[in-house]
Amino acid sequence: MRSLIQSEFPLDVVHLETRVAPVLTPTLRRSMLELCAAIKDEDASAPEPKLVNGIIQHRIGHVFTHRLFGYDAVVRGFDYKCEASEQWIRQMRVDTLPYGRAQPFYHVVVSDGSARYVAQENVTQVPVADDVVERFMDLEGFGRYFRKRERREGDGRWCFVPSQEVEAEYPDS
Repeated sequence: MRSLIQSEFPLDVVHLETRVAPVLTPTLRRSMLELCAAIKDEDASAPEPKLVNGIIQHRIGHVFTHRLFGYDAVVRGFDYKCEASEQWIRQMRVDTLPYGRAQPFYHVVVSDGSARYVAQENVTQVPVADDVVERFMDLEGFGRYFRKRERREGDGRWCFVPSQEVEAEYPDS
């Protein structure tokens, strides 16, 4: 639960403490406040930098269309292998993918504002239309991950430049 709240609702800890916890039963309130304290402690420490290596094919800011489901998204982070819970892995049938859970997985922001976790084999090199890239800029909270957009030299594809916080976690991406 902590990792879900921390990754998907990182700015909501104060809301959980001030608005949600007071209306919970004492036992749930205590658990919620402990969870919030743990998130704050973890957020206060610098994350271990993740470096691009031979298996990471897509850099932070890569704009793509999902291979199977066709939605547009931007890479905002990665794991060297699937770090999701066993329940999520079973539910998403990760082990039925050709490269399974051993391949890199990417944390992405979707053009509808949702967050997803995508296997590397489903991240494409298909260029995304200019109007789609423009819509990302309007998403609430998008600035937490990215500073600006720019066209890459060579192929002219759009990409997003990571924020300082993201750059610190993924220094060579």
